[in-house]
Amino acid sequence: MSGGTGKRLRGRIVGISGMCALIVCAAIAPAASPHVFVVGTTPRPTLKVDVMIRQESDPVYAASNGGAPPVKAFFSAKELNVGPVLLVIRNDSDDSQQLSVDGAYSKIMGPNGGTAVMRVTFKRPGLYIVGVDSDNRIQGTTGLIKVIE
Repeated sequence: MSGGTGKRLRGRIVGISGMCALIVCAAIAPAASPHVFVVGTTPRPTLKVDVMIRQESDPVYAASNGGAPPVKAFFSAKELNVGPVLLVIRNDSDDSQQLSVDGAYSKIMGPNGGTAVMRVTFKRPGLYIVGVDSDNRIQGTTGLIKVIE
């Protein structure tokens, strides 16, 4: 082998090694970047939903429960999306209330304007139980909220 051939061979090996290093870096860089997301795993934005707790006018219910009207939660959205949801809750009833969503509880809100903020993450579509727990146990109610994809 002559001196010129050996230098060319070494040059090709260095060139090929450098090219391999670039390919590896190009493959690793997107995975390490916090701004690149794998398809299907993009985080969903948090949905803000207002919830109003009010006493309902229901003479039949009140007559059968010692005169106390039922208390219900009213959501600003009829359906919620899978993912994180921020519930901003306002209690407009005469008693302290607490909201529950599928077993997670808000803080207890004082009567006539008490507020709470609750974060819930819905992992799959379906119907979730929503409850209003009152100081006056007769008034507490439950309902369902629909979560869609």
